[in-house]
Order: sequence, then structure tokens, then C-alpha cells
Amino acid sequence: MAHLQTRRHISPDSGFPVTLHPKFNAKIKDHVPPDPIREPFTPPKDRASFADKEKKALFSVAKRVDLTESIGTVLENVQLSQLSGQQLDELALLVNERGVVFFRDQDLTTEKQVELFEHYDDTILDLWGVGPNRPPIDTHHPAVRTHPVTGLKALNVNPGFVTGFAELKKLESDKLLDFLSYHIHAADDHYVRWKWAVGSVAMWDNRVIPGTYKGARRGIRTTVFGEKPYLNPTSESRLERQSREESETQKEHEKDNEDIGMGQKLRLERT
Repeated sequence: MAHLQTRRHISPDSGFPVTLHPKFNAKIKDHVPPDPIREPFTPPKDRASFADKEKKALFSVAKRVDLTESIGTVLENVQLSQLSGQQLDELALLVNERGVVFFRDQDLTTEKQVELFEHYDDTILDLWGVGPNRPPIDTHHPAVRTHPVTGLKALNVNPGFVTGFAELKKLESDKLLDFLSYHIHAADDHYVRWKWAVGSVAMWDNRVIPGTYKGARRGIRTTVFGEKPYLNPTSESRLERQSREESETQKEHEKDNEDIGMGQKLRLERT
């Protein structure tokens, strides 16, 4: 199979053949981004790791409204530009837990937006609808990853970027990619919709939340650099964690009821 075209392009990152993106075209190929490829580095620990799990500081100034059971929250009566460092850490944790957090009627300027996100680490600033800032690079990563803050495992397949599974034959890879794309976009119980308006802000966890949009939009996006995806074999899915926690809670209730029963028995014997 060494004569096949795909075998002539080997990724230096993984040693597997590179799969060309189906939407690859000459316009993208000839685009010259203004910034060079960044050298690999390890970002600092996620700021959400330093947050109060109850988020008391954040919720003391903001009203929380969950849009669905599993994803999407709006924070009302608050300006991002006024949040303290502690509140920003708690906001990061809320984004990790809810996937995406929305705000309306914000007074952020571009300069203040950059300043705010520098609290989290080095950032990338770009405009929607403008060409990419950096040239595309070939990378390989696990299809299921572990979230560094929540510890949950999540599907790490974004059809807009993933071109295939290096360990599979192309036909198998294409079929699996089609299935996962359908699976992601058919999960109506884990979807949230947002209507953009002037002053709207959305903060989402790009590690586990894919996003799509229809129609024209123009805005300013700030992206925080993240860690290289990894999989911890012991990490749980959301459903597995929910089942385990419900089982633990049930056992605690049974133990409490048993202790109460023993106490009543002892009192009766003394009387």
C-alpha cells in the first residue's frame, strides 16, 4: 500500500498517514496567515481549578438561569467588565460544568475583552468572517478525551476539523465519522440555541462543546490556549457519574434510616 497517495503524507506528530480534509481547496491552500505556527507549550493550570465549587462570589452579583437541564446558562444583571478575579475563576468553572454561558447587553470594548481573557492565560484574538490567523497544522488526538477540570470523558470529534481516524481504513473511517457527526447533531436533549444581539457574549468550553450557526454574523472572538487532549482510562461519562452519585446517595439514605431505627430501638429498651 506504500504506493497510495495517502501513504506519502505521514504526520510527524503521530507517524500515521495524513487524511486531507474533504473541503480542502486552493483558496485555503494559498491563504497566508499573518501569524506563524506556535511552538508546543504546556499552558498553566485551568483557572476553574481554583474556584469555589459553590460559586458564592459570582452568584452574589449575577442571577443564574439554566436554559436546559444539561447545557447552557444565562447570567443576568451582571457586567463581565466588572467581575473580580475570584468571580472570573468561578465563571470558568460554571462554563466547564454547563458547557456554555451567555450574557446580554454587555459593555465590553475590544481592549477590555482582551484584558478580561488574559486573566485565564495567553489568548488569540480574531474576527468572525476573516481568514484564519495561523496556518493549518496536522495533529492527532484521542477521539474520546478527559476534561481536565470536571474529570468527565467526552467525544472529541468536531466534524468541522476532524478528517478521519488514522488507525482505520478510509472507508471505515468515513463511516465512523459520518455516524459520530449524526450522533452529535441528533442529540436534541443536549442542545441549546442562542439568538445573537448587539452586546451579546457567549463563553463556551471549546474542548467539549461543538457549535454551529446559520446566517451572517460579525463579532470579536477571544480564545484561550488549552492543553493537549488526553484520555484517562478511569474517567467517567456524565451518565456514569450520575448513576454512581445516585447510588452513593441511596446508600447514605439507607444508612441514615438504619441509624435512626437503631436509636429508636435503644430508647424503647431503656424506657
